[in-house]
Amino acid sequence: IPDNLSYEEAALTEPTGIAAQAVLTKASAGVEDLVVVVGCGPIGIQAVQIAKVSGSRVMITGADGDDMRLNLAKELGADWTVNVSKEDPVEKIVEISHGYGADIVIECSGAVTGIQQSIELVRRQGKIVAFGLTGKETIPIPWDKAVFKDCRLEWHFSSQGATWDKVLALFA
Repeated sequence: IPDNLSYEEAALTEPTGIAAQAVLTKASAGVEDLVVVVGCGPIGIQAVQIAKVSGSRVMITGADGDDMRLNLAKELGADWTVNVSKEDPVEKIVEISHGYGADIVIECSGAVTGIQQSIELVRRQGKIVAFGLTGKETIPIPWDKAVFKDCRLEWHFSSQGATWDKVLALFA
């Protein structure tokens, strides 16, 4: 742990490592990529911060009851926040991207609609990184739409030690 970090700050290394591995390693997010983070839990908000540090433009989604989290995400760098109970995130990303869709979708909600919308949100030949857990629910996937979009799906779970080193360097 770098000398300028407290133990409390360093305790965030593990969840931030999960977000960092999703955004940096699996998705390879970078300058001017349009990233959508589906789900505004702690790891989703950390994914926003990591994507912003990488130079990406970021939209994050949440639902009713997530207003405090969406406001926090905005304060921490999200360019756009969408409450999916009040606004269609697909329409919003079409507007933002001029019809193309997101370069990268980070699915960390585990919600049926969030998982299904990931395919709607991603552009043709874009990337989806999926790590939101559903419980034990089976999710119907719009398979043909995903095939026609020719998008890449990366499954994600946990992080590597090297990612922890990157996160600690970012924290420092």
